[in-house]
Amino acid sequence: LVDFLMTKYILTFLFVVVVFCFLFCLFLFFKLLLFYLLFSQAVLFILRVFFELNFVSFTDGKIIGNKNPESKKLTASKYFNSISSQIKFTNQLRMMPSNQLINYVKQYLK
Repeated sequence: LVDFLMTKYILTFLFVVVVFCFLFCLFLFFKLLLFYLLFSQAVLFILRVFFELNFVSFTDGKIIGNKNPESKKLTASKYFNSISSQIKFTNQLRMMPSNQLINYVKQYLK
């Protein structure tokens, strides 16, 4: 009986360890996936701005930096300004008191 109980506890312990390891690996996987998705979005944003400002070009399937690009501020990019204004607007909505937010939405529902 003692051997049976010890075996049962050992198997239960091993099961808990395996489940914990699985969940931890799943957590790491999703953390890496989130990092990849955020990183890739940032790279695409940068490339789009750089293409628009002619800092880089696409030649023979390769992205090539222009040797003598015209000096421009990033704010000269329409895409950069568009995303910047979207971020500012989103932050304003987040910081807006709830009654002011409700009034803002109501004015567009009329």
